[in-house]
Amino acid sequence: IYTQTRAVDFIGLPVTSFEADSVNGVISLTVSGANLSENFYVEQQDASLVLQISDGNSNISSEYVTMTPNFNIQFEDLHAKAMCIRNWDTNYDGELSYDEAAAVTEFRVYYELKKDLYAFPEFKYFIGVTEIYSNCFEDCTLLSKIELPKSIVTIGEMAFRDCSSLKRIVLPEGLKTIGRYAFWNCGLGEVVLPNSLTIMPDNLFHGCSKLTSLTIPENITQIGS
Repeated sequence: IYTQTRAVDFIGLPVTSFEADSVNGVISLTVSGANLSENFYVEQQDASLVLQISDGNSNISSEYVTMTPNFNIQFEDLHAKAMCIRNWDTNYDGELSYDEAAAVTEFRVYYELKKDLYAFPEFKYFIGVTEIYSNCFEDCTLLSKIELPKSIVTIGEMAFRDCSSLKRIVLPEGLKTIGRYAFWNCGLGEVVLPNSLTIMPDNLFHGCSKLTSLTIPENITQIGS
């Protein structure tokens, strides 16, 4: 499955489901737009889709079909989707749109969801959130992927404590404050602190036994215990 855009010739789209009707000769596919850029979803980039089937020697291609952007966020983790719909689906359509996510200003993860949450890269669309509250993602032991909004300026105490599966996190430029124990016992391997940070609090990376690289910016004036 490919899309043809002005930027590149082809972009592969992952197939999420496949059904073949041998009686009527119909193939039904569902594909993910995960590899499309955000420009497509904000209607700054057009795309068309073509199905190409190959037997290794020759190819059969369908006609191009114009794609229409889906203004609902496509979640990688259904637990993350359930959490977001439960709290911020303001039009009650069972989906979370980019606009609904951007309108959120206070973000919390409920305790009963923490044990199941394993991926939340869609957090980056919550661009109205400026603070990750204390203990917000604490004990999300399966969480291995998350992308923070660029709007974040504060990360509270123990915000990611015991996220033992979290191997990588990008801290946004503009982050000014991190609380104590924020990444206690995380599985982080490499961390780059942003230039906007001036203080490293006590026990920030305590128990991060897999941490092999830490970049500390020149603006840091205080490092806690």
